Amino acid sequence: MQTLGKINTMGPMQNLIPKIESQLTSLPVPIALELPDGRRVAQAGARVTLAFKEWTVLAKLAARQVGAIGEAYVEGKVQIEGAMRDLIDATVGMLPGNPAETDTGWWSRLQHRAKSHGSHSLRKDAAQIEFHYDVSDDFYALWLDPRRVYSCAYFRTPDLTLAQAQEAKLDHICRKLMLQPGERYLDIGSGWGALLLWAAEHYGVDATGTRC
Repeated sequence: MQTLGKINTMGPMQNLIPKIESQLTSLPVPIALELPDGRRVAQAGARVTLAFKEWTVLAKLAARQVGAIGEAYVEGKVQIEGAMRDLIDATVGMLPGNPAETDTGWWSRLQHRAKSHGSHSLRKDAAQIEFHYDVSDDFYALWLDPRRVYSCAYFRTPDLTLAQAQEAKLDHICRKLMLQPGERYLDIGSGWGALLLWAAEHYGVDATGTRC
């Protein structure tokens, strides 16, 4: 483990570094931390880097509040570099235990949010479906590609248009599935059927879709 320079923060923040260093040594994946003041705490051969912009977020890492780190990433308070598989392995190692059996705060908040949505009923679910989907197709044409693909696109090269990038994604998925002519293909939640139709037209599968 290498810590470059001295930490010039005062009070409890100084005590975070030894604690975090101890935690890093127990992880299955070597990681590095870039501190808010620019200094770096790293294991040899680090495969994941967490760059913190605020000391309060670093304190949450020391407390093993993994969910709070995820929230901080969404809010731009921490940047993450590295392969997703390594990040997942490191995250599992950071957990203090089974979150369902350990009250770590963030798990309780997650459960509360889930319960706050209330139970399902035919009336509630029908109202939700009507609100989200029972609108003119012209509305979706304003901001979706011609195939109405409403998930992320795959820009294989920077010069692709949105329509081309969506088709590139559809083909990428089919190739990863290694579809073969004559196979049966089920698409649950097929939307407007872009992936379903692409698989049938370009890979010769017997395709069936359901729109959830």
